[in-house]
Amino acid sequence: MTLARRAVDRILSPSYLEGVSQLGREEISTKRRECLREEERLSYVRRILQARLDLVRFVLSRRERGDPLSLSELVRALPGVLSPSVGEPRGGAVAVRVPSGPARRREERDAWGEVLLRLPEMGRDELELLARELEEEERRVSEMRRGVQRVLDALTALLAERWREELRVGGERVGDEEDSGGG
Repeated sequence: MTLARRAVDRILSPSYLEGVSQLGREEISTKRRECLREEERLSYVRRILQARLDLVRFVLSRRERGDPLSLSELVRALPGVLSPSVGEPRGGAVAVRVPSGPARRREERDAWGEVLLRLPEMGRDELELLARELEEEERRVSEMRRGVQRVLDALTALLAERWREELRVGGERVGDEEDSGGG
């Protein structure tokens, strides 16, 4: 086991929310910020997977029409393939920051670059297998993201309750002070 568990593993662990109702507002806010960062990271990963899947499907559809494409045609088609059509919302967060990360992400990006270069040459079976693998990974990441969102919702609800309590208690103090000062 690694010394530092992945943030998503910590957040999705049942122990992450254990005793959270006993924590102060700042500690709850810290956990909520961690969830927000992880949700943002998972959204980014999910969108990358969706973009890769869009490319594979595009190549497959061209192939099915009997219209194979060269690498240069694929590169020219990238903006149209990767930008959602009007009226086709992607859902999720609109603003996505690119998360910083270790060299492993660079290696994954480089590996995908090699796949991208080979897309026009891949056979139908290889493209379909790649599409299934991307779909499965996108489902896995989406499920993790939904889990993080559930934890985030729980923390947000708890924070809202804390704020209401503080406002109620603060309002009672102000009312008490006014009553005692007016006599």
